[in-house]
Amino acid sequence: EEDGQDWFFVPHNVYIIGTMNTIDRSVDIFDFAMRRRFEWQEFEPNYDLIRNFMFKDDNSLNKHKGKLADSLEKLNTKIAEKAFLGPDYRIGHAYILAIKTMRYTSLNLKDLKERIWEWSIKPLLQEYLRGLADSRKREAELNEIKNGFMN
Repeated sequence: EEDGQDWFFVPHNVYIIGTMNTIDRSVDIFDFAMRRRFEWQEFEPNYDLIRNFMFKDDNSLNKHKGKLADSLEKLNTKIAEKAFLGPDYRIGHAYILAIKTMRYTSLNLKDLKERIWEWSIKPLLQEYLRGLADSRKREAELNEIKNGFMN
């Protein structure tokens, strides 16, 4: 308090960073207002982060990193090609990077990818695809996308 007034300011050397997925645009008015007032930077899935830096100190997972990066890239290509999804729905590299903390180190590549799919990627895609009224079409699309990740 100074001169009977409450003052608040952000020092010039402090940056406030907020994140928002492009699919969060269901709050159009809020999104538009935020975009007018702040600088926005888009971050793409970073496959090279997985290929070059992931698991450097863990030999059991290190051998899988190139194939995991390739699988994520194939998955995202499938997602981007879908008319009802598109590039805004791609899966970020954090879904692969998170496996280091999940004690999956003893799994072979196939089982590792199956675990990542079932516990991380599939639930997210099910939410994305909820708008498809035909449940058979939804399952078929989900299986096609999964094949892009598993193969």
